[in-house]
Amino acid sequence: MKTFGMEMEFFCSDHEQNLRLPPHGSSCDEFPLALEVRSAPHTCIYYCVSDIIRFRAALEVELEKNKLIPLYIPRVPVSKELHEQIIRDNRLNKRAIKYRNLYGKKLTPNWRIATAGIHIHFSNLASHKTGCKECGVKEYTTTSLLDIPFIVRTLDKMYEKEIKEASRLPGEYELKGYGGFEYRSLPNNINLWKLAENIEGMKWE
Repeated sequence: MKTFGMEMEFFCSDHEQNLRLPPHGSSCDEFPLALEVRSAPHTCIYYCVSDIIRFRAALEVELEKNKLIPLYIPRVPVSKELHEQIIRDNRLNKRAIKYRNLYGKKLTPNWRIATAGIHIHFSNLASHKTGCKECGVKEYTTTSLLDIPFIVRTLDKMYEKEIKEASRLPGEYELKGYGGFEYRSLPNNINLWKLAENIEGMKWE
């Protein structure tokens, strides 16, 4: 059974377009400047998009209460003053994340530029039932193998122009503990409904 998930990152600014740190308690990604909304897992990718739009709208309301507005752009410059504020506020995420790249590419870390993207979760789950006279019937879930290179290359090709324009790396992904993986190369300014349509048309099982 195909299962999808989606995450979207974006920034916030004041009404003069000055980049700001998200309010304390906001849902943020590994980099503290990027707000994040996540869908629930769904067997239909369109439901993931619906979740993202709904949760994003709710977060926009919270930002407005703090006199902030969202920035749906894939890259923003980070001033030295803002970077020092991140360190002072102890907002740096110290969780080690092991990203992979299908082509062996790497980006040199640069605190002067913050990036925001859209991440797509893929998994293929199967439910099974087993039982005996002593234990009764039990249900468990297994994960089928995914053709990760095919999925990554297909999306890289579909969005080659957008990935390049946003200075993102093609081929980025992360293996997940639930048996699936997360594709991480897309910028946050693409059309979500068109993305869902493209994923729906992929033959990746």
